[in-house]
Amino acid sequence: MTDIVSQGARFGAAGLFRLPLRVHPEDDEPILSLLVRLSEENRFTKVCSFTRLIRLPTAGIHMVAERPVHLAALAAASGLTENRLQYMQYQRVSSTHVAWLGRPIHRSLVHSKHRRWCPACLEEVPYHRAAWDLLPIGVCHRHKLALACLCPACGNEVGWPGKMVACRCGGDLRRSPHRPVSESAAGAVRDLLEWLWVDAERGAEVMVLATTLGWLSNQGRCEPPYKRTLRQSLDRRAQDLEIGWAALQDWPDGFNEYLNRHFPPDRAQWPFVRWLGRRYQGPLKGEMSAAVTARSLAAGRSEHRAKEFCGPLHADHPQ
Repeated sequence: MTDIVSQGARFGAAGLFRLPLRVHPEDDEPILSLLVRLSEENRFTKVCSFTRLIRLPTAGIHMVAERPVHLAALAAASGLTENRLQYMQYQRVSSTHVAWLGRPIHRSLVHSKHRRWCPACLEEVPYHRAAWDLLPIGVCHRHKLALACLCPACGNEVGWPGKMVACRCGGDLRRSPHRPVSESAAGAVRDLLEWLWVDAERGAEVMVLATTLGWLSNQGRCEPPYKRTLRQSLDRRAQDLEIGWAALQDWPDGFNEYLNRHFPPDRAQWPFVRWLGRRYQGPLKGEMSAAVTARSLAAGRSEHRAKEFCGPLHADHPQ
């Protein structure tokens, strides 16, 4: 800190620290990215050294994003208002939702403890994008690349060290392998992110639904989306989202095609039916139930068996 102070940093009348070099936050930048860039710009060797100076948690830096903390010192140090900093946090707005860039979404969708990134984006403008903290998102729609989650040098998960483009081991995150994805996978992410900006609540609901439909298409043989860790394949998430988003296009034709492809009459339908009957309570429940009932009857099953699968759903959700 002595070196920093000698370069021009000073304390205000209230004893608040002011950094000599400041950075301008990007529109889609979370607060953890700002902390790293401020720390790096002012030559702190570790982010925790900077956060200790401005009275923020030094152990578990990600808590700055997720929990209520006093931001007056950071506002004075960065030259930003507290309202602008709160906008960059993922604080709870209810028992089930957090604010993602000021938009309420379910807290299970956001993960900020470990980083994910697009190496091409970091090469262009080195800051962390808030979209990378959304668990269902495994693709950069701009560069059509799968996101990276492991250091290309040491192979470990990356937290929030002192540099934006480097792991603790010194590995350059911009050198992560480029893994192209399909146009449809990138398009699904692009459309869902646009929906989040316009209507966060509905967009988040559709994102969860699309991811779950993709997971169910694998007959439930892989980990559910909410149980996956960053070490598990991001390619699987991208594939889930692509399959689920396609099922929701051109309704109901897209959904019927999804059922025919992934749940034909000669395969077990119980993973989908059980989820539809017990877990899903969204606005499309009645229409999905009708589609499954029609397929059951068309496949030669008795009307009694079809109602056993989907009859109660219609009783709860009349058309």
